[in-house]
Amino acid sequence: MEIVFLGTGATLPSKVRNVSSTAVILEGGVSLFDCGEGTQRQLILSGVSFMRVNWIVLSHFHGDHVLGIPGLLQSMSLSGRRDELVFYGPEGTAAFIKHMIKGGLIPQSFPISAVEMKGGESRQMGEYTLSCVNATHNTRALSFRLDGKPRPGRFYPKKALKLGVKPGPLFGTLQKNRQVKVEGRIVRPSEVMGKPRPGPSIGYAIDTRPNRDISSLMKGVDVLIFDSTFSGELKKRAVETGHSTCIEAATTAQRARVGRLYLDHISARYEDTSPLLSEARKKFPKSYVAKDFMRYVVKPK
Repeated sequence: MEIVFLGTGATLPSKVRNVSSTAVILEGGVSLFDCGEGTQRQLILSGVSFMRVNWIVLSHFHGDHVLGIPGLLQSMSLSGRRDELVFYGPEGTAAFIKHMIKGGLIPQSFPISAVEMKGGESRQMGEYTLSCVNATHNTRALSFRLDGKPRPGRFYPKKALKLGVKPGPLFGTLQKNRQVKVEGRIVRPSEVMGKPRPGPSIGYAIDTRPNRDISSLMKGVDVLIFDSTFSGELKKRAVETGHSTCIEAATTAQRARVGRLYLDHISARYEDTSPLLSEARKKFPKSYVAKDFMRYVVKPK
């Protein structure tokens, strides 16, 4: 699971930040979280093929999160796409996509489907689990968590040796969760391996105020991407617009005990983001400011 930040700016594009979109490279394809204007160009510049995008997850329908969809899908069509593309989003996603198709904004040359979600629900997205809660914004919006499939437990060679298993192919068989036979005795994986471990996980909460449901959903994620439109001194403005400050993002990360935090959806007023980072790190040291084209490979605990 690798995160590629494509657009990290709030509302308006700037010379250094495009509007919202984050690509997550997975086994079986790429998932986009939001798709603001210019996302297809950001994909090209990042080296991530837009033809590998199999899922698009929408937090809500504001223009800076969805206006990149028509151009992206037209490019897919012109490039000969035939594979299905699946949208996930809040109630109204199916109608939103249908209207764009009806209006001629997106092609019908390949299958397109929509999965509508409500806060508290989970859906399978390939081999991954996508969960959501209601965000706190000035329109219907969702915040998401993406979990990879659980990893096998740790393998303990000493336990295997005590049971007569010799190093080599039999070790590998046990690590693949298959039993082996040694001198007429069955050795099961549970005898030489620990409990299954969680897979990699990320949280995505953009265009939202902090809330308890988000903190609960994001508990223990390896990476949290959180709305940080404003500095702490503009909290009143954040409340008025349904956004968050960098301090509130860091507080959420601290409460949820996440692995690391990326401050995202940065207002164009902050050419120098070091004050935002400084404020966040006072509350949560493992804070980072997301930048367009920054990449991070998620490493589960």
